[in-house]
Amino acid sequence: MDWGFLGEFWDAITGATINAWEYTADWFKQIGLAVAGAIGNLFDFLIHYINDLFVFLGWLFSAIKELF
Repeated sequence: MDWGFLGEFWDAITGATINAWEYTADWFKQIGLAVAGAIGNLFDFLIHYINDLFVFLGWLFSAIKELF
């Protein structure tokens, strides 16, 4: 995990909240959507590969069952 990127991200957020008059509500909405998208993509990635694993195991066990 790239902690430097997270530090820069946090600095950008705290800088924006300190100077809140320079940013609109839409800017904060876009930040929220970016964070939500990153978290959602992480879960999509995990669910996709876990699903692939179970499909493979199902195929493997059915192939073994057909042999015997």
